[in-house]
Amino acid sequence: MPTARATLLRRLAALAGVVALSATTVGTVVAADPVVLKPRDGGDAWDKGLAATNRQVIVTFRDGTSAASRARVAAGAGLTDAQDLHSDGAAAYRSPGSVASLRRTLLATGAVESVSVDRRLYRFDDPTGEPLWSDLWGLHSTGQLVNGLPGSPNIDIDGLQAEAITGGDPAVVVAVIDDGVDFSHPDLAAQAWTNPGESGGGRETNGLDDDGNGYIDDVHGWDFCNNDNTVHDFGHDSHGTHVAGTIAASLDGQGVVGVAPKVRIMALKFLDDDPLMGCGLTSMAVEAIAYARSFGVVVLNASWGGYGPLAEFQPLYDAIRDSGILFVAAAGNEAVDNDNDPFPAYPASFDLPNIVSVAAADRRGRLAAFSNYGHRTVDIAAPGVDILSALPADPVFPSAGWGYLNGTSMAAPHVTGVAALIASQDPSLRTSAGVPALRAPAVGEQGAAPDGG
Repeated sequence: MPTARATLLRRLAALAGVVALSATTVGTVVAADPVVLKPRDGGDAWDKGLAATNRQVIVTFRDGTSAASRARVAAGAGLTDAQDLHSDGAAAYRSPGSVASLRRTLLATGAVESVSVDRRLYRFDDPTGEPLWSDLWGLHSTGQLVNGLPGSPNIDIDGLQAEAITGGDPAVVVAVIDDGVDFSHPDLAAQAWTNPGESGGGRETNGLDDDGNGYIDDVHGWDFCNNDNTVHDFGHDSHGTHVAGTIAASLDGQGVVGVAPKVRIMALKFLDDDPLMGCGLTSMAVEAIAYARSFGVVVLNASWGGYGPLAEFQPLYDAIRDSGILFVAAAGNEAVDNDNDPFPAYPASFDLPNIVSVAAADRRGRLAAFSNYGHRTVDIAAPGVDILSALPADPVFPSAGWGYLNGTSMAAPHVTGVAALIASQDPSLRTSAGVPALRAPAVGEQGAAPDGG
């Protein structure tokens, strides 16, 4: 796996001037509890939800290895509970002992390409975020007061200008791999992607895998943690709902409006607020990426990631590399240099041409204090402080509403929305062959860094 990006970084073409729409009146505003980020280390502390033994691993077999050979190799190594990840030879297993020993055994067979711990991944929202501020400055900034302090004019993504061009095309589908999306929210109710193979004629609820893709009644996506078609669980999923709102909240005279309010959201849940749920595993993310790929999705938002040795993220790297999807990834919220830190944020720091790594900017155009950065590993900064978007109902706030969150998690969906608008304008970009043009190079540009580069 490459360990460094090319010196010449690429940014999305036309970020300035190609984003949607003006802010609407803010309705009921509620706050979301921040998510505590996990420590950046390479040891078992990172995976403390998994025992040091009997842990889950991801095994990637070499091309051409038959199913019978795979089963024989796995059985010989004592692997159990096989789970096909639908991703080019990758499968998850329960391991009986040391991963290091297992890796040596499996690689010696000649049938295995890599063996990785099924690492846990986390959402990249900022735990120090201050909620309940007043405007969608990321779409249109006049220097207006936010929490009593002024911003700077034109530190935005030119939403008003983009409105005259497009609000997006419903044929463009954005996959949100996150902790779920509440499609009962008034700003998202009309934004859900619908699987044509599982809809119409009662197929939505018939308990059958009508389209034969291995998922039953996957009407709007899939929950890879709970292994069901419920892409939102009450009292959970504030993060993914907030992200989806920034991308595509409806322009309907209430609440907020998203960057691309006419595109559709495919909800792929693999994270959860409850640490006892066992969510957030790399295997779940890999399977979610494969799901999006199977439907021809070309833009995906990943406001999450993990820290650790690069080799442990090989399955995730492979899945993104082979997906043909523009993968917009949050750069992380530890205020570290992803270029040089021994444990940078992944997947944002992968050296892959289809990844756009996004730092967070504040309302004055400065790199947010919490944001990761890097001249080589971070491509661009976008609004990520005081971002107002949709939040689901929960036991404290029984009605869905809107609230403010901070983080590179909030910056990434601004860029995702821009990419969706570009694809809306040019249908030739709606295939994997068009993805490189969505992530067009800008000669001489550098990534986001503390000096404003």
